[in-house]
Amino acid sequence: MIAKLSLSRVSLYLLLLTGFMVLAFFLVIGFEGSENTDSRRLSVRAIGHDLLSANGDDHSVVPPVEQAEAGSFRLRLDRPVVIDPDALSEIALKRISPEVSGEAFVKVADRATGEIVYEFKIDQAGEHIIPCLGRMLKVSNYDVLVDFEPGTSELLSSVNVAGIFASAIIVFTAFIFLRRENTEGQSNELRADINTNRLHCGNVQVKLTDKEMEIFSILNEREGELVLRDELLAAVWYEKGVITGRSLDTYISRLRKKLQQVSSSQIVNEHGKGYRLENCDTLGIGK
Repeated sequence: MIAKLSLSRVSLYLLLLTGFMVLAFFLVIGFEGSENTDSRRLSVRAIGHDLLSANGDDHSVVPPVEQAEAGSFRLRLDRPVVIDPDALSEIALKRISPEVSGEAFVKVADRATGEIVYEFKIDQAGEHIIPCLGRMLKVSNYDVLVDFEPGTSELLSSVNVAGIFASAIIVFTAFIFLRRENTEGQSNELRADINTNRLHCGNVQVKLTDKEMEIFSILNEREGELVLRDELLAAVWYEKGVITGRSLDTYISRLRKKLQQVSSSQIVNEHGKGYRLENCDTLGIGK
């Protein structure tokens, strides 16, 4: 008894296409998240530029912005500055637009002690929390930290790696099944396809008639067993019309010749009794 194929080629191609579509979706999300990160880094750098300009420094290079983790950025100012909370809040509100982030926490840390000496919240909905206005921060070395609240793109990006991994598994699985089917189709094993009435072996194939395929399917299903003539006649002809027994011999003869073109299988005749299929190397019957 031969095993039936568990998945059709069409299903595998659909699975492969689905995997590529899911992979493309998560890759697009990744690119969008990357662009959003760049916009936020630039906004923090612009805040540093404005702070230096407020201190009369229009020549110093603004140092690179460090990203501690997703949505958190730190700017280490290279020179001591005075920070006016009023000016810093105006700068931050100007540089952190709704397109950059819906919410953000801006903090000023004293580099010598690591303490947060000033902080406020920007809410693009209009609920800004900005305490201690009017209190100047004395000259010192400061770090500006900005924590952006995650938006929709960040929440999607958080599952980006898992999504890419899952879709890659889908693509890989479909590829393996397709490759196995292609390899099997190109092997020396016989494949019977009842949809097209064809026998395949590697690149060689032969076309059977409907009744030839019916006879082959019955013999193949009972490989090695004697199938009586009356059983074949009943299954293939009697239910569809009366025919002489001699016609069975004609179909068997034609089937033998075609089978020899693609396989070493043999249809053995037990005179007066029936037929037996031997040495059948059929891989599967496709439906």
